[in-house]
Amino acid sequence: MPKGYLIFELNCHLPFVKSSTPGEYPEENWLNDAISNTYLPLLRTLRNLDTGSVPFKLTFTISPTLASMLADPVLQERFVSYLDSRIALGEKEVERTASEPEKNKLARMYLEAFLRNKTDFISLYGMNILNGFNELQKNGKINIITTFATHCYLPFFQSYTGSVEAQIFTAIETHTTMFNSTPRGFWLPELGYRSGIELTLSKFKIDYFFTAVHAFLFGSKVPANGIYAPVRVGESDVYAFCRDLASSMYVLSQDDGYPGDFAYREYSHDISGELDSEYLGRSIVYPDGSRVKSGFKYYSNTDSCHDAKQIYDAGKVADIVKNHAENYIYNLKKRVKKLLRYTDRPPVIVCPYDAQVFGHWWYEGIDWLKAVITELASDSELSLIYPEDYLAKNKCEENISLSFSSCGNGGYSGDWLNGTNDWIYRHIYSITDKMTELANRFPDETGLKRRALNHAAREALLTQASDWPFIIKSGIASPFASRQINEHVYNFLKIYNDLSGNTVDTEWLTNVEKKNSLFPDIDYHIFKG
Repeated sequence: MPKGYLIFELNCHLPFVKSSTPGEYPEENWLNDAISNTYLPLLRTLRNLDTGSVPFKLTFTISPTLASMLADPVLQERFVSYLDSRIALGEKEVERTASEPEKNKLARMYLEAFLRNKTDFISLYGMNILNGFNELQKNGKINIITTFATHCYLPFFQSYTGSVEAQIFTAIETHTTMFNSTPRGFWLPELGYRSGIELTLSKFKIDYFFTAVHAFLFGSKVPANGIYAPVRVGESDVYAFCRDLASSMYVLSQDDGYPGDFAYREYSHDISGELDSEYLGRSIVYPDGSRVKSGFKYYSNTDSCHDAKQIYDAGKVADIVKNHAENYIYNLKKRVKKLLRYTDRPPVIVCPYDAQVFGHWWYEGIDWLKAVITELASDSELSLIYPEDYLAKNKCEENISLSFSSCGNGGYSGDWLNGTNDWIYRHIYSITDKMTELANRFPDETGLKRRALNHAAREALLTQASDWPFIIKSGIASPFASRQINEHVYNFLKIYNDLSGNTVDTEWLTNVEKKNSLFPDIDYHIFKG
């Protein structure tokens, strides 16, 4: 038996963004960049490990909004167009950099990556990369769990139990459809915990969830094994696993973690900020003058002591990646050895990460993850494990009431409620109340009215997404986030007012259903009080 265990939890989530027409706003590239930079390369790496009989167990959260976008035929076609635009730019870059050998080598590398992504996306996955995740889960290499339907921040809905249940019901229904399996685990968005959610999760047959350090350390008592073993929560039969912040920082910190190494590629320096708009094309430069990343980046995280940026050397980093993977495992094994003096079972170190850290933000991150997996495959002291397997191997009967907490700044809710975004909540709560009213007022509608009520439920869920208040607070793309909230509020209120007047605008409803097309099987009765 290993001396300790490691849970890698990769959280795959994006807010639902679908423009009416391609090229309408830059934020529609959030999905394209994630597929191209993270999901396809990650699937390729894990598939190769599986083919090579390298054992591994990774837990993935794939949010219902992301799964819905990945399965959307319109967005699939747009991703192919995105790849075509990058391939065309890559061909120009190979020609433009012909007199600069170092840059030319990188341009060719990026062009090949886009071409490989297109082949995989179309030929291997039939334009739906959920097929790749399903294959890995079928082979026992990954375990896919779910989260709230639109990734709502739970602590702000304590008084809306019915709405929380609607989020969970929709999430599980979507997950079952997309992955042909029932999730046993649940990701609390932003690790936002409030007392009582364990009882609600238990109703939906969820066995465990993840939480932040505050929840464990400021609960009814400090757990006997600290944060290194799950605990049974409150009066439920649901278990909580706690994030190990120190281990996470090796990957998440640009200043103190591995991604900041001077040899690694710099994320921010992209040709989209250097070259003229005519050359870059309309897929990079939008009509309002805003620009998106092209994916062609030629510089490393150069030491700030240097005046000039250093050209990125992709061949130089392989040994550094391996050293960082070995260092990570060494530090975790050292931690386990120390913990064994105080724990009554093999400790489990829980390391959840946003999946886009790998490949997108940290270009070498997928190679690092591969190196960690490969090293652990032959390690007798530390082993990757699924949460449910750890629960099966270790009797975890310690019962604790957890504390309100999140992974936000300070451990509480300031990132999602502050002076920049507090205006949205009166609208969200009003719509939640009105949606319950509609479900009760129209108990058994059919036809057009039922379509309108079902779409009202979609819009109600979409207003609750945690992404928009966080983005507003960050100041990055905050006008877009505000527009998204206002759009969902407007859509809901139009349906509400139309139904109150016993009318439905059929043409408008059809158009808005096409745009906000997630959760096709939603049933408005989930909001019935």
